[in-house]
Amino acid sequence: MTNIRTGEWMSATRASLGELASEALGGLAVGGDDGGPVSTTRRLGAYVPLVGKDVSVHIGVSTDSPGCEALGRALLAMGADEDFESDEDVLDAVGEIANMLAGGVKKRMADRQPGLQMGLPLLVEGSPQRRDRAEIAHADLRVGDVHATIFVVLAPAQ
Repeated sequence: MTNIRTGEWMSATRASLGELASEALGGLAVGGDDGGPVSTTRRLGAYVPLVGKDVSVHIGVSTDSPGCEALGRALLAMGADEDFESDEDVLDAVGEIANMLAGGVKKRMADRQPGLQMGLPLLVEGSPQRRDRAEIAHADLRVGDVHATIFVVLAPAQ
C-alpha cells in the first residue's frame, strides 16, 4: 500500500489550483493559509473522487454563492455585467473547476500513486465531516476577490 499523507495531497492540490487560476481562471492570484477554521457561511462546492488500488481521495473546492458565480465567470471569461442563465449553470462551472483541479492533482501524484481513476464531480452544500478512518485537510484561500476553501478528503479504498 502506498502511504501518502494528506499533506502531500494538499501540496499537489495547491499547485494544481495555482496552475488552474493562472491558465483557466484568467490569471487570478491565489493566496491563503492551510488548516484554519472553515468558514461558517453557507458553502457550495464540488468534489471529484480520485480512486486507486489502495486509496480514495476527494479533491474539492467550496465558496459562498457569490464566490461560485465569480469563479464561474472567470472560467467562462464572462464580464461582471453578464449573468448566468440559471443556478445550474453556475454549479456546472464550479463542477468543472473541481474536475480541472482534480485532474491537476492526478497528474502531479501519478508517480507516487499510479493508476488513479477520476470520477464525476459531486456538487455539495456544506463542508466535509470526518468519519471512520478518513483524513481531511483544507486550505482557506483567496482566488482573486473570492474567499474559497480547497479540501482533500483521504480514505483507504474499500
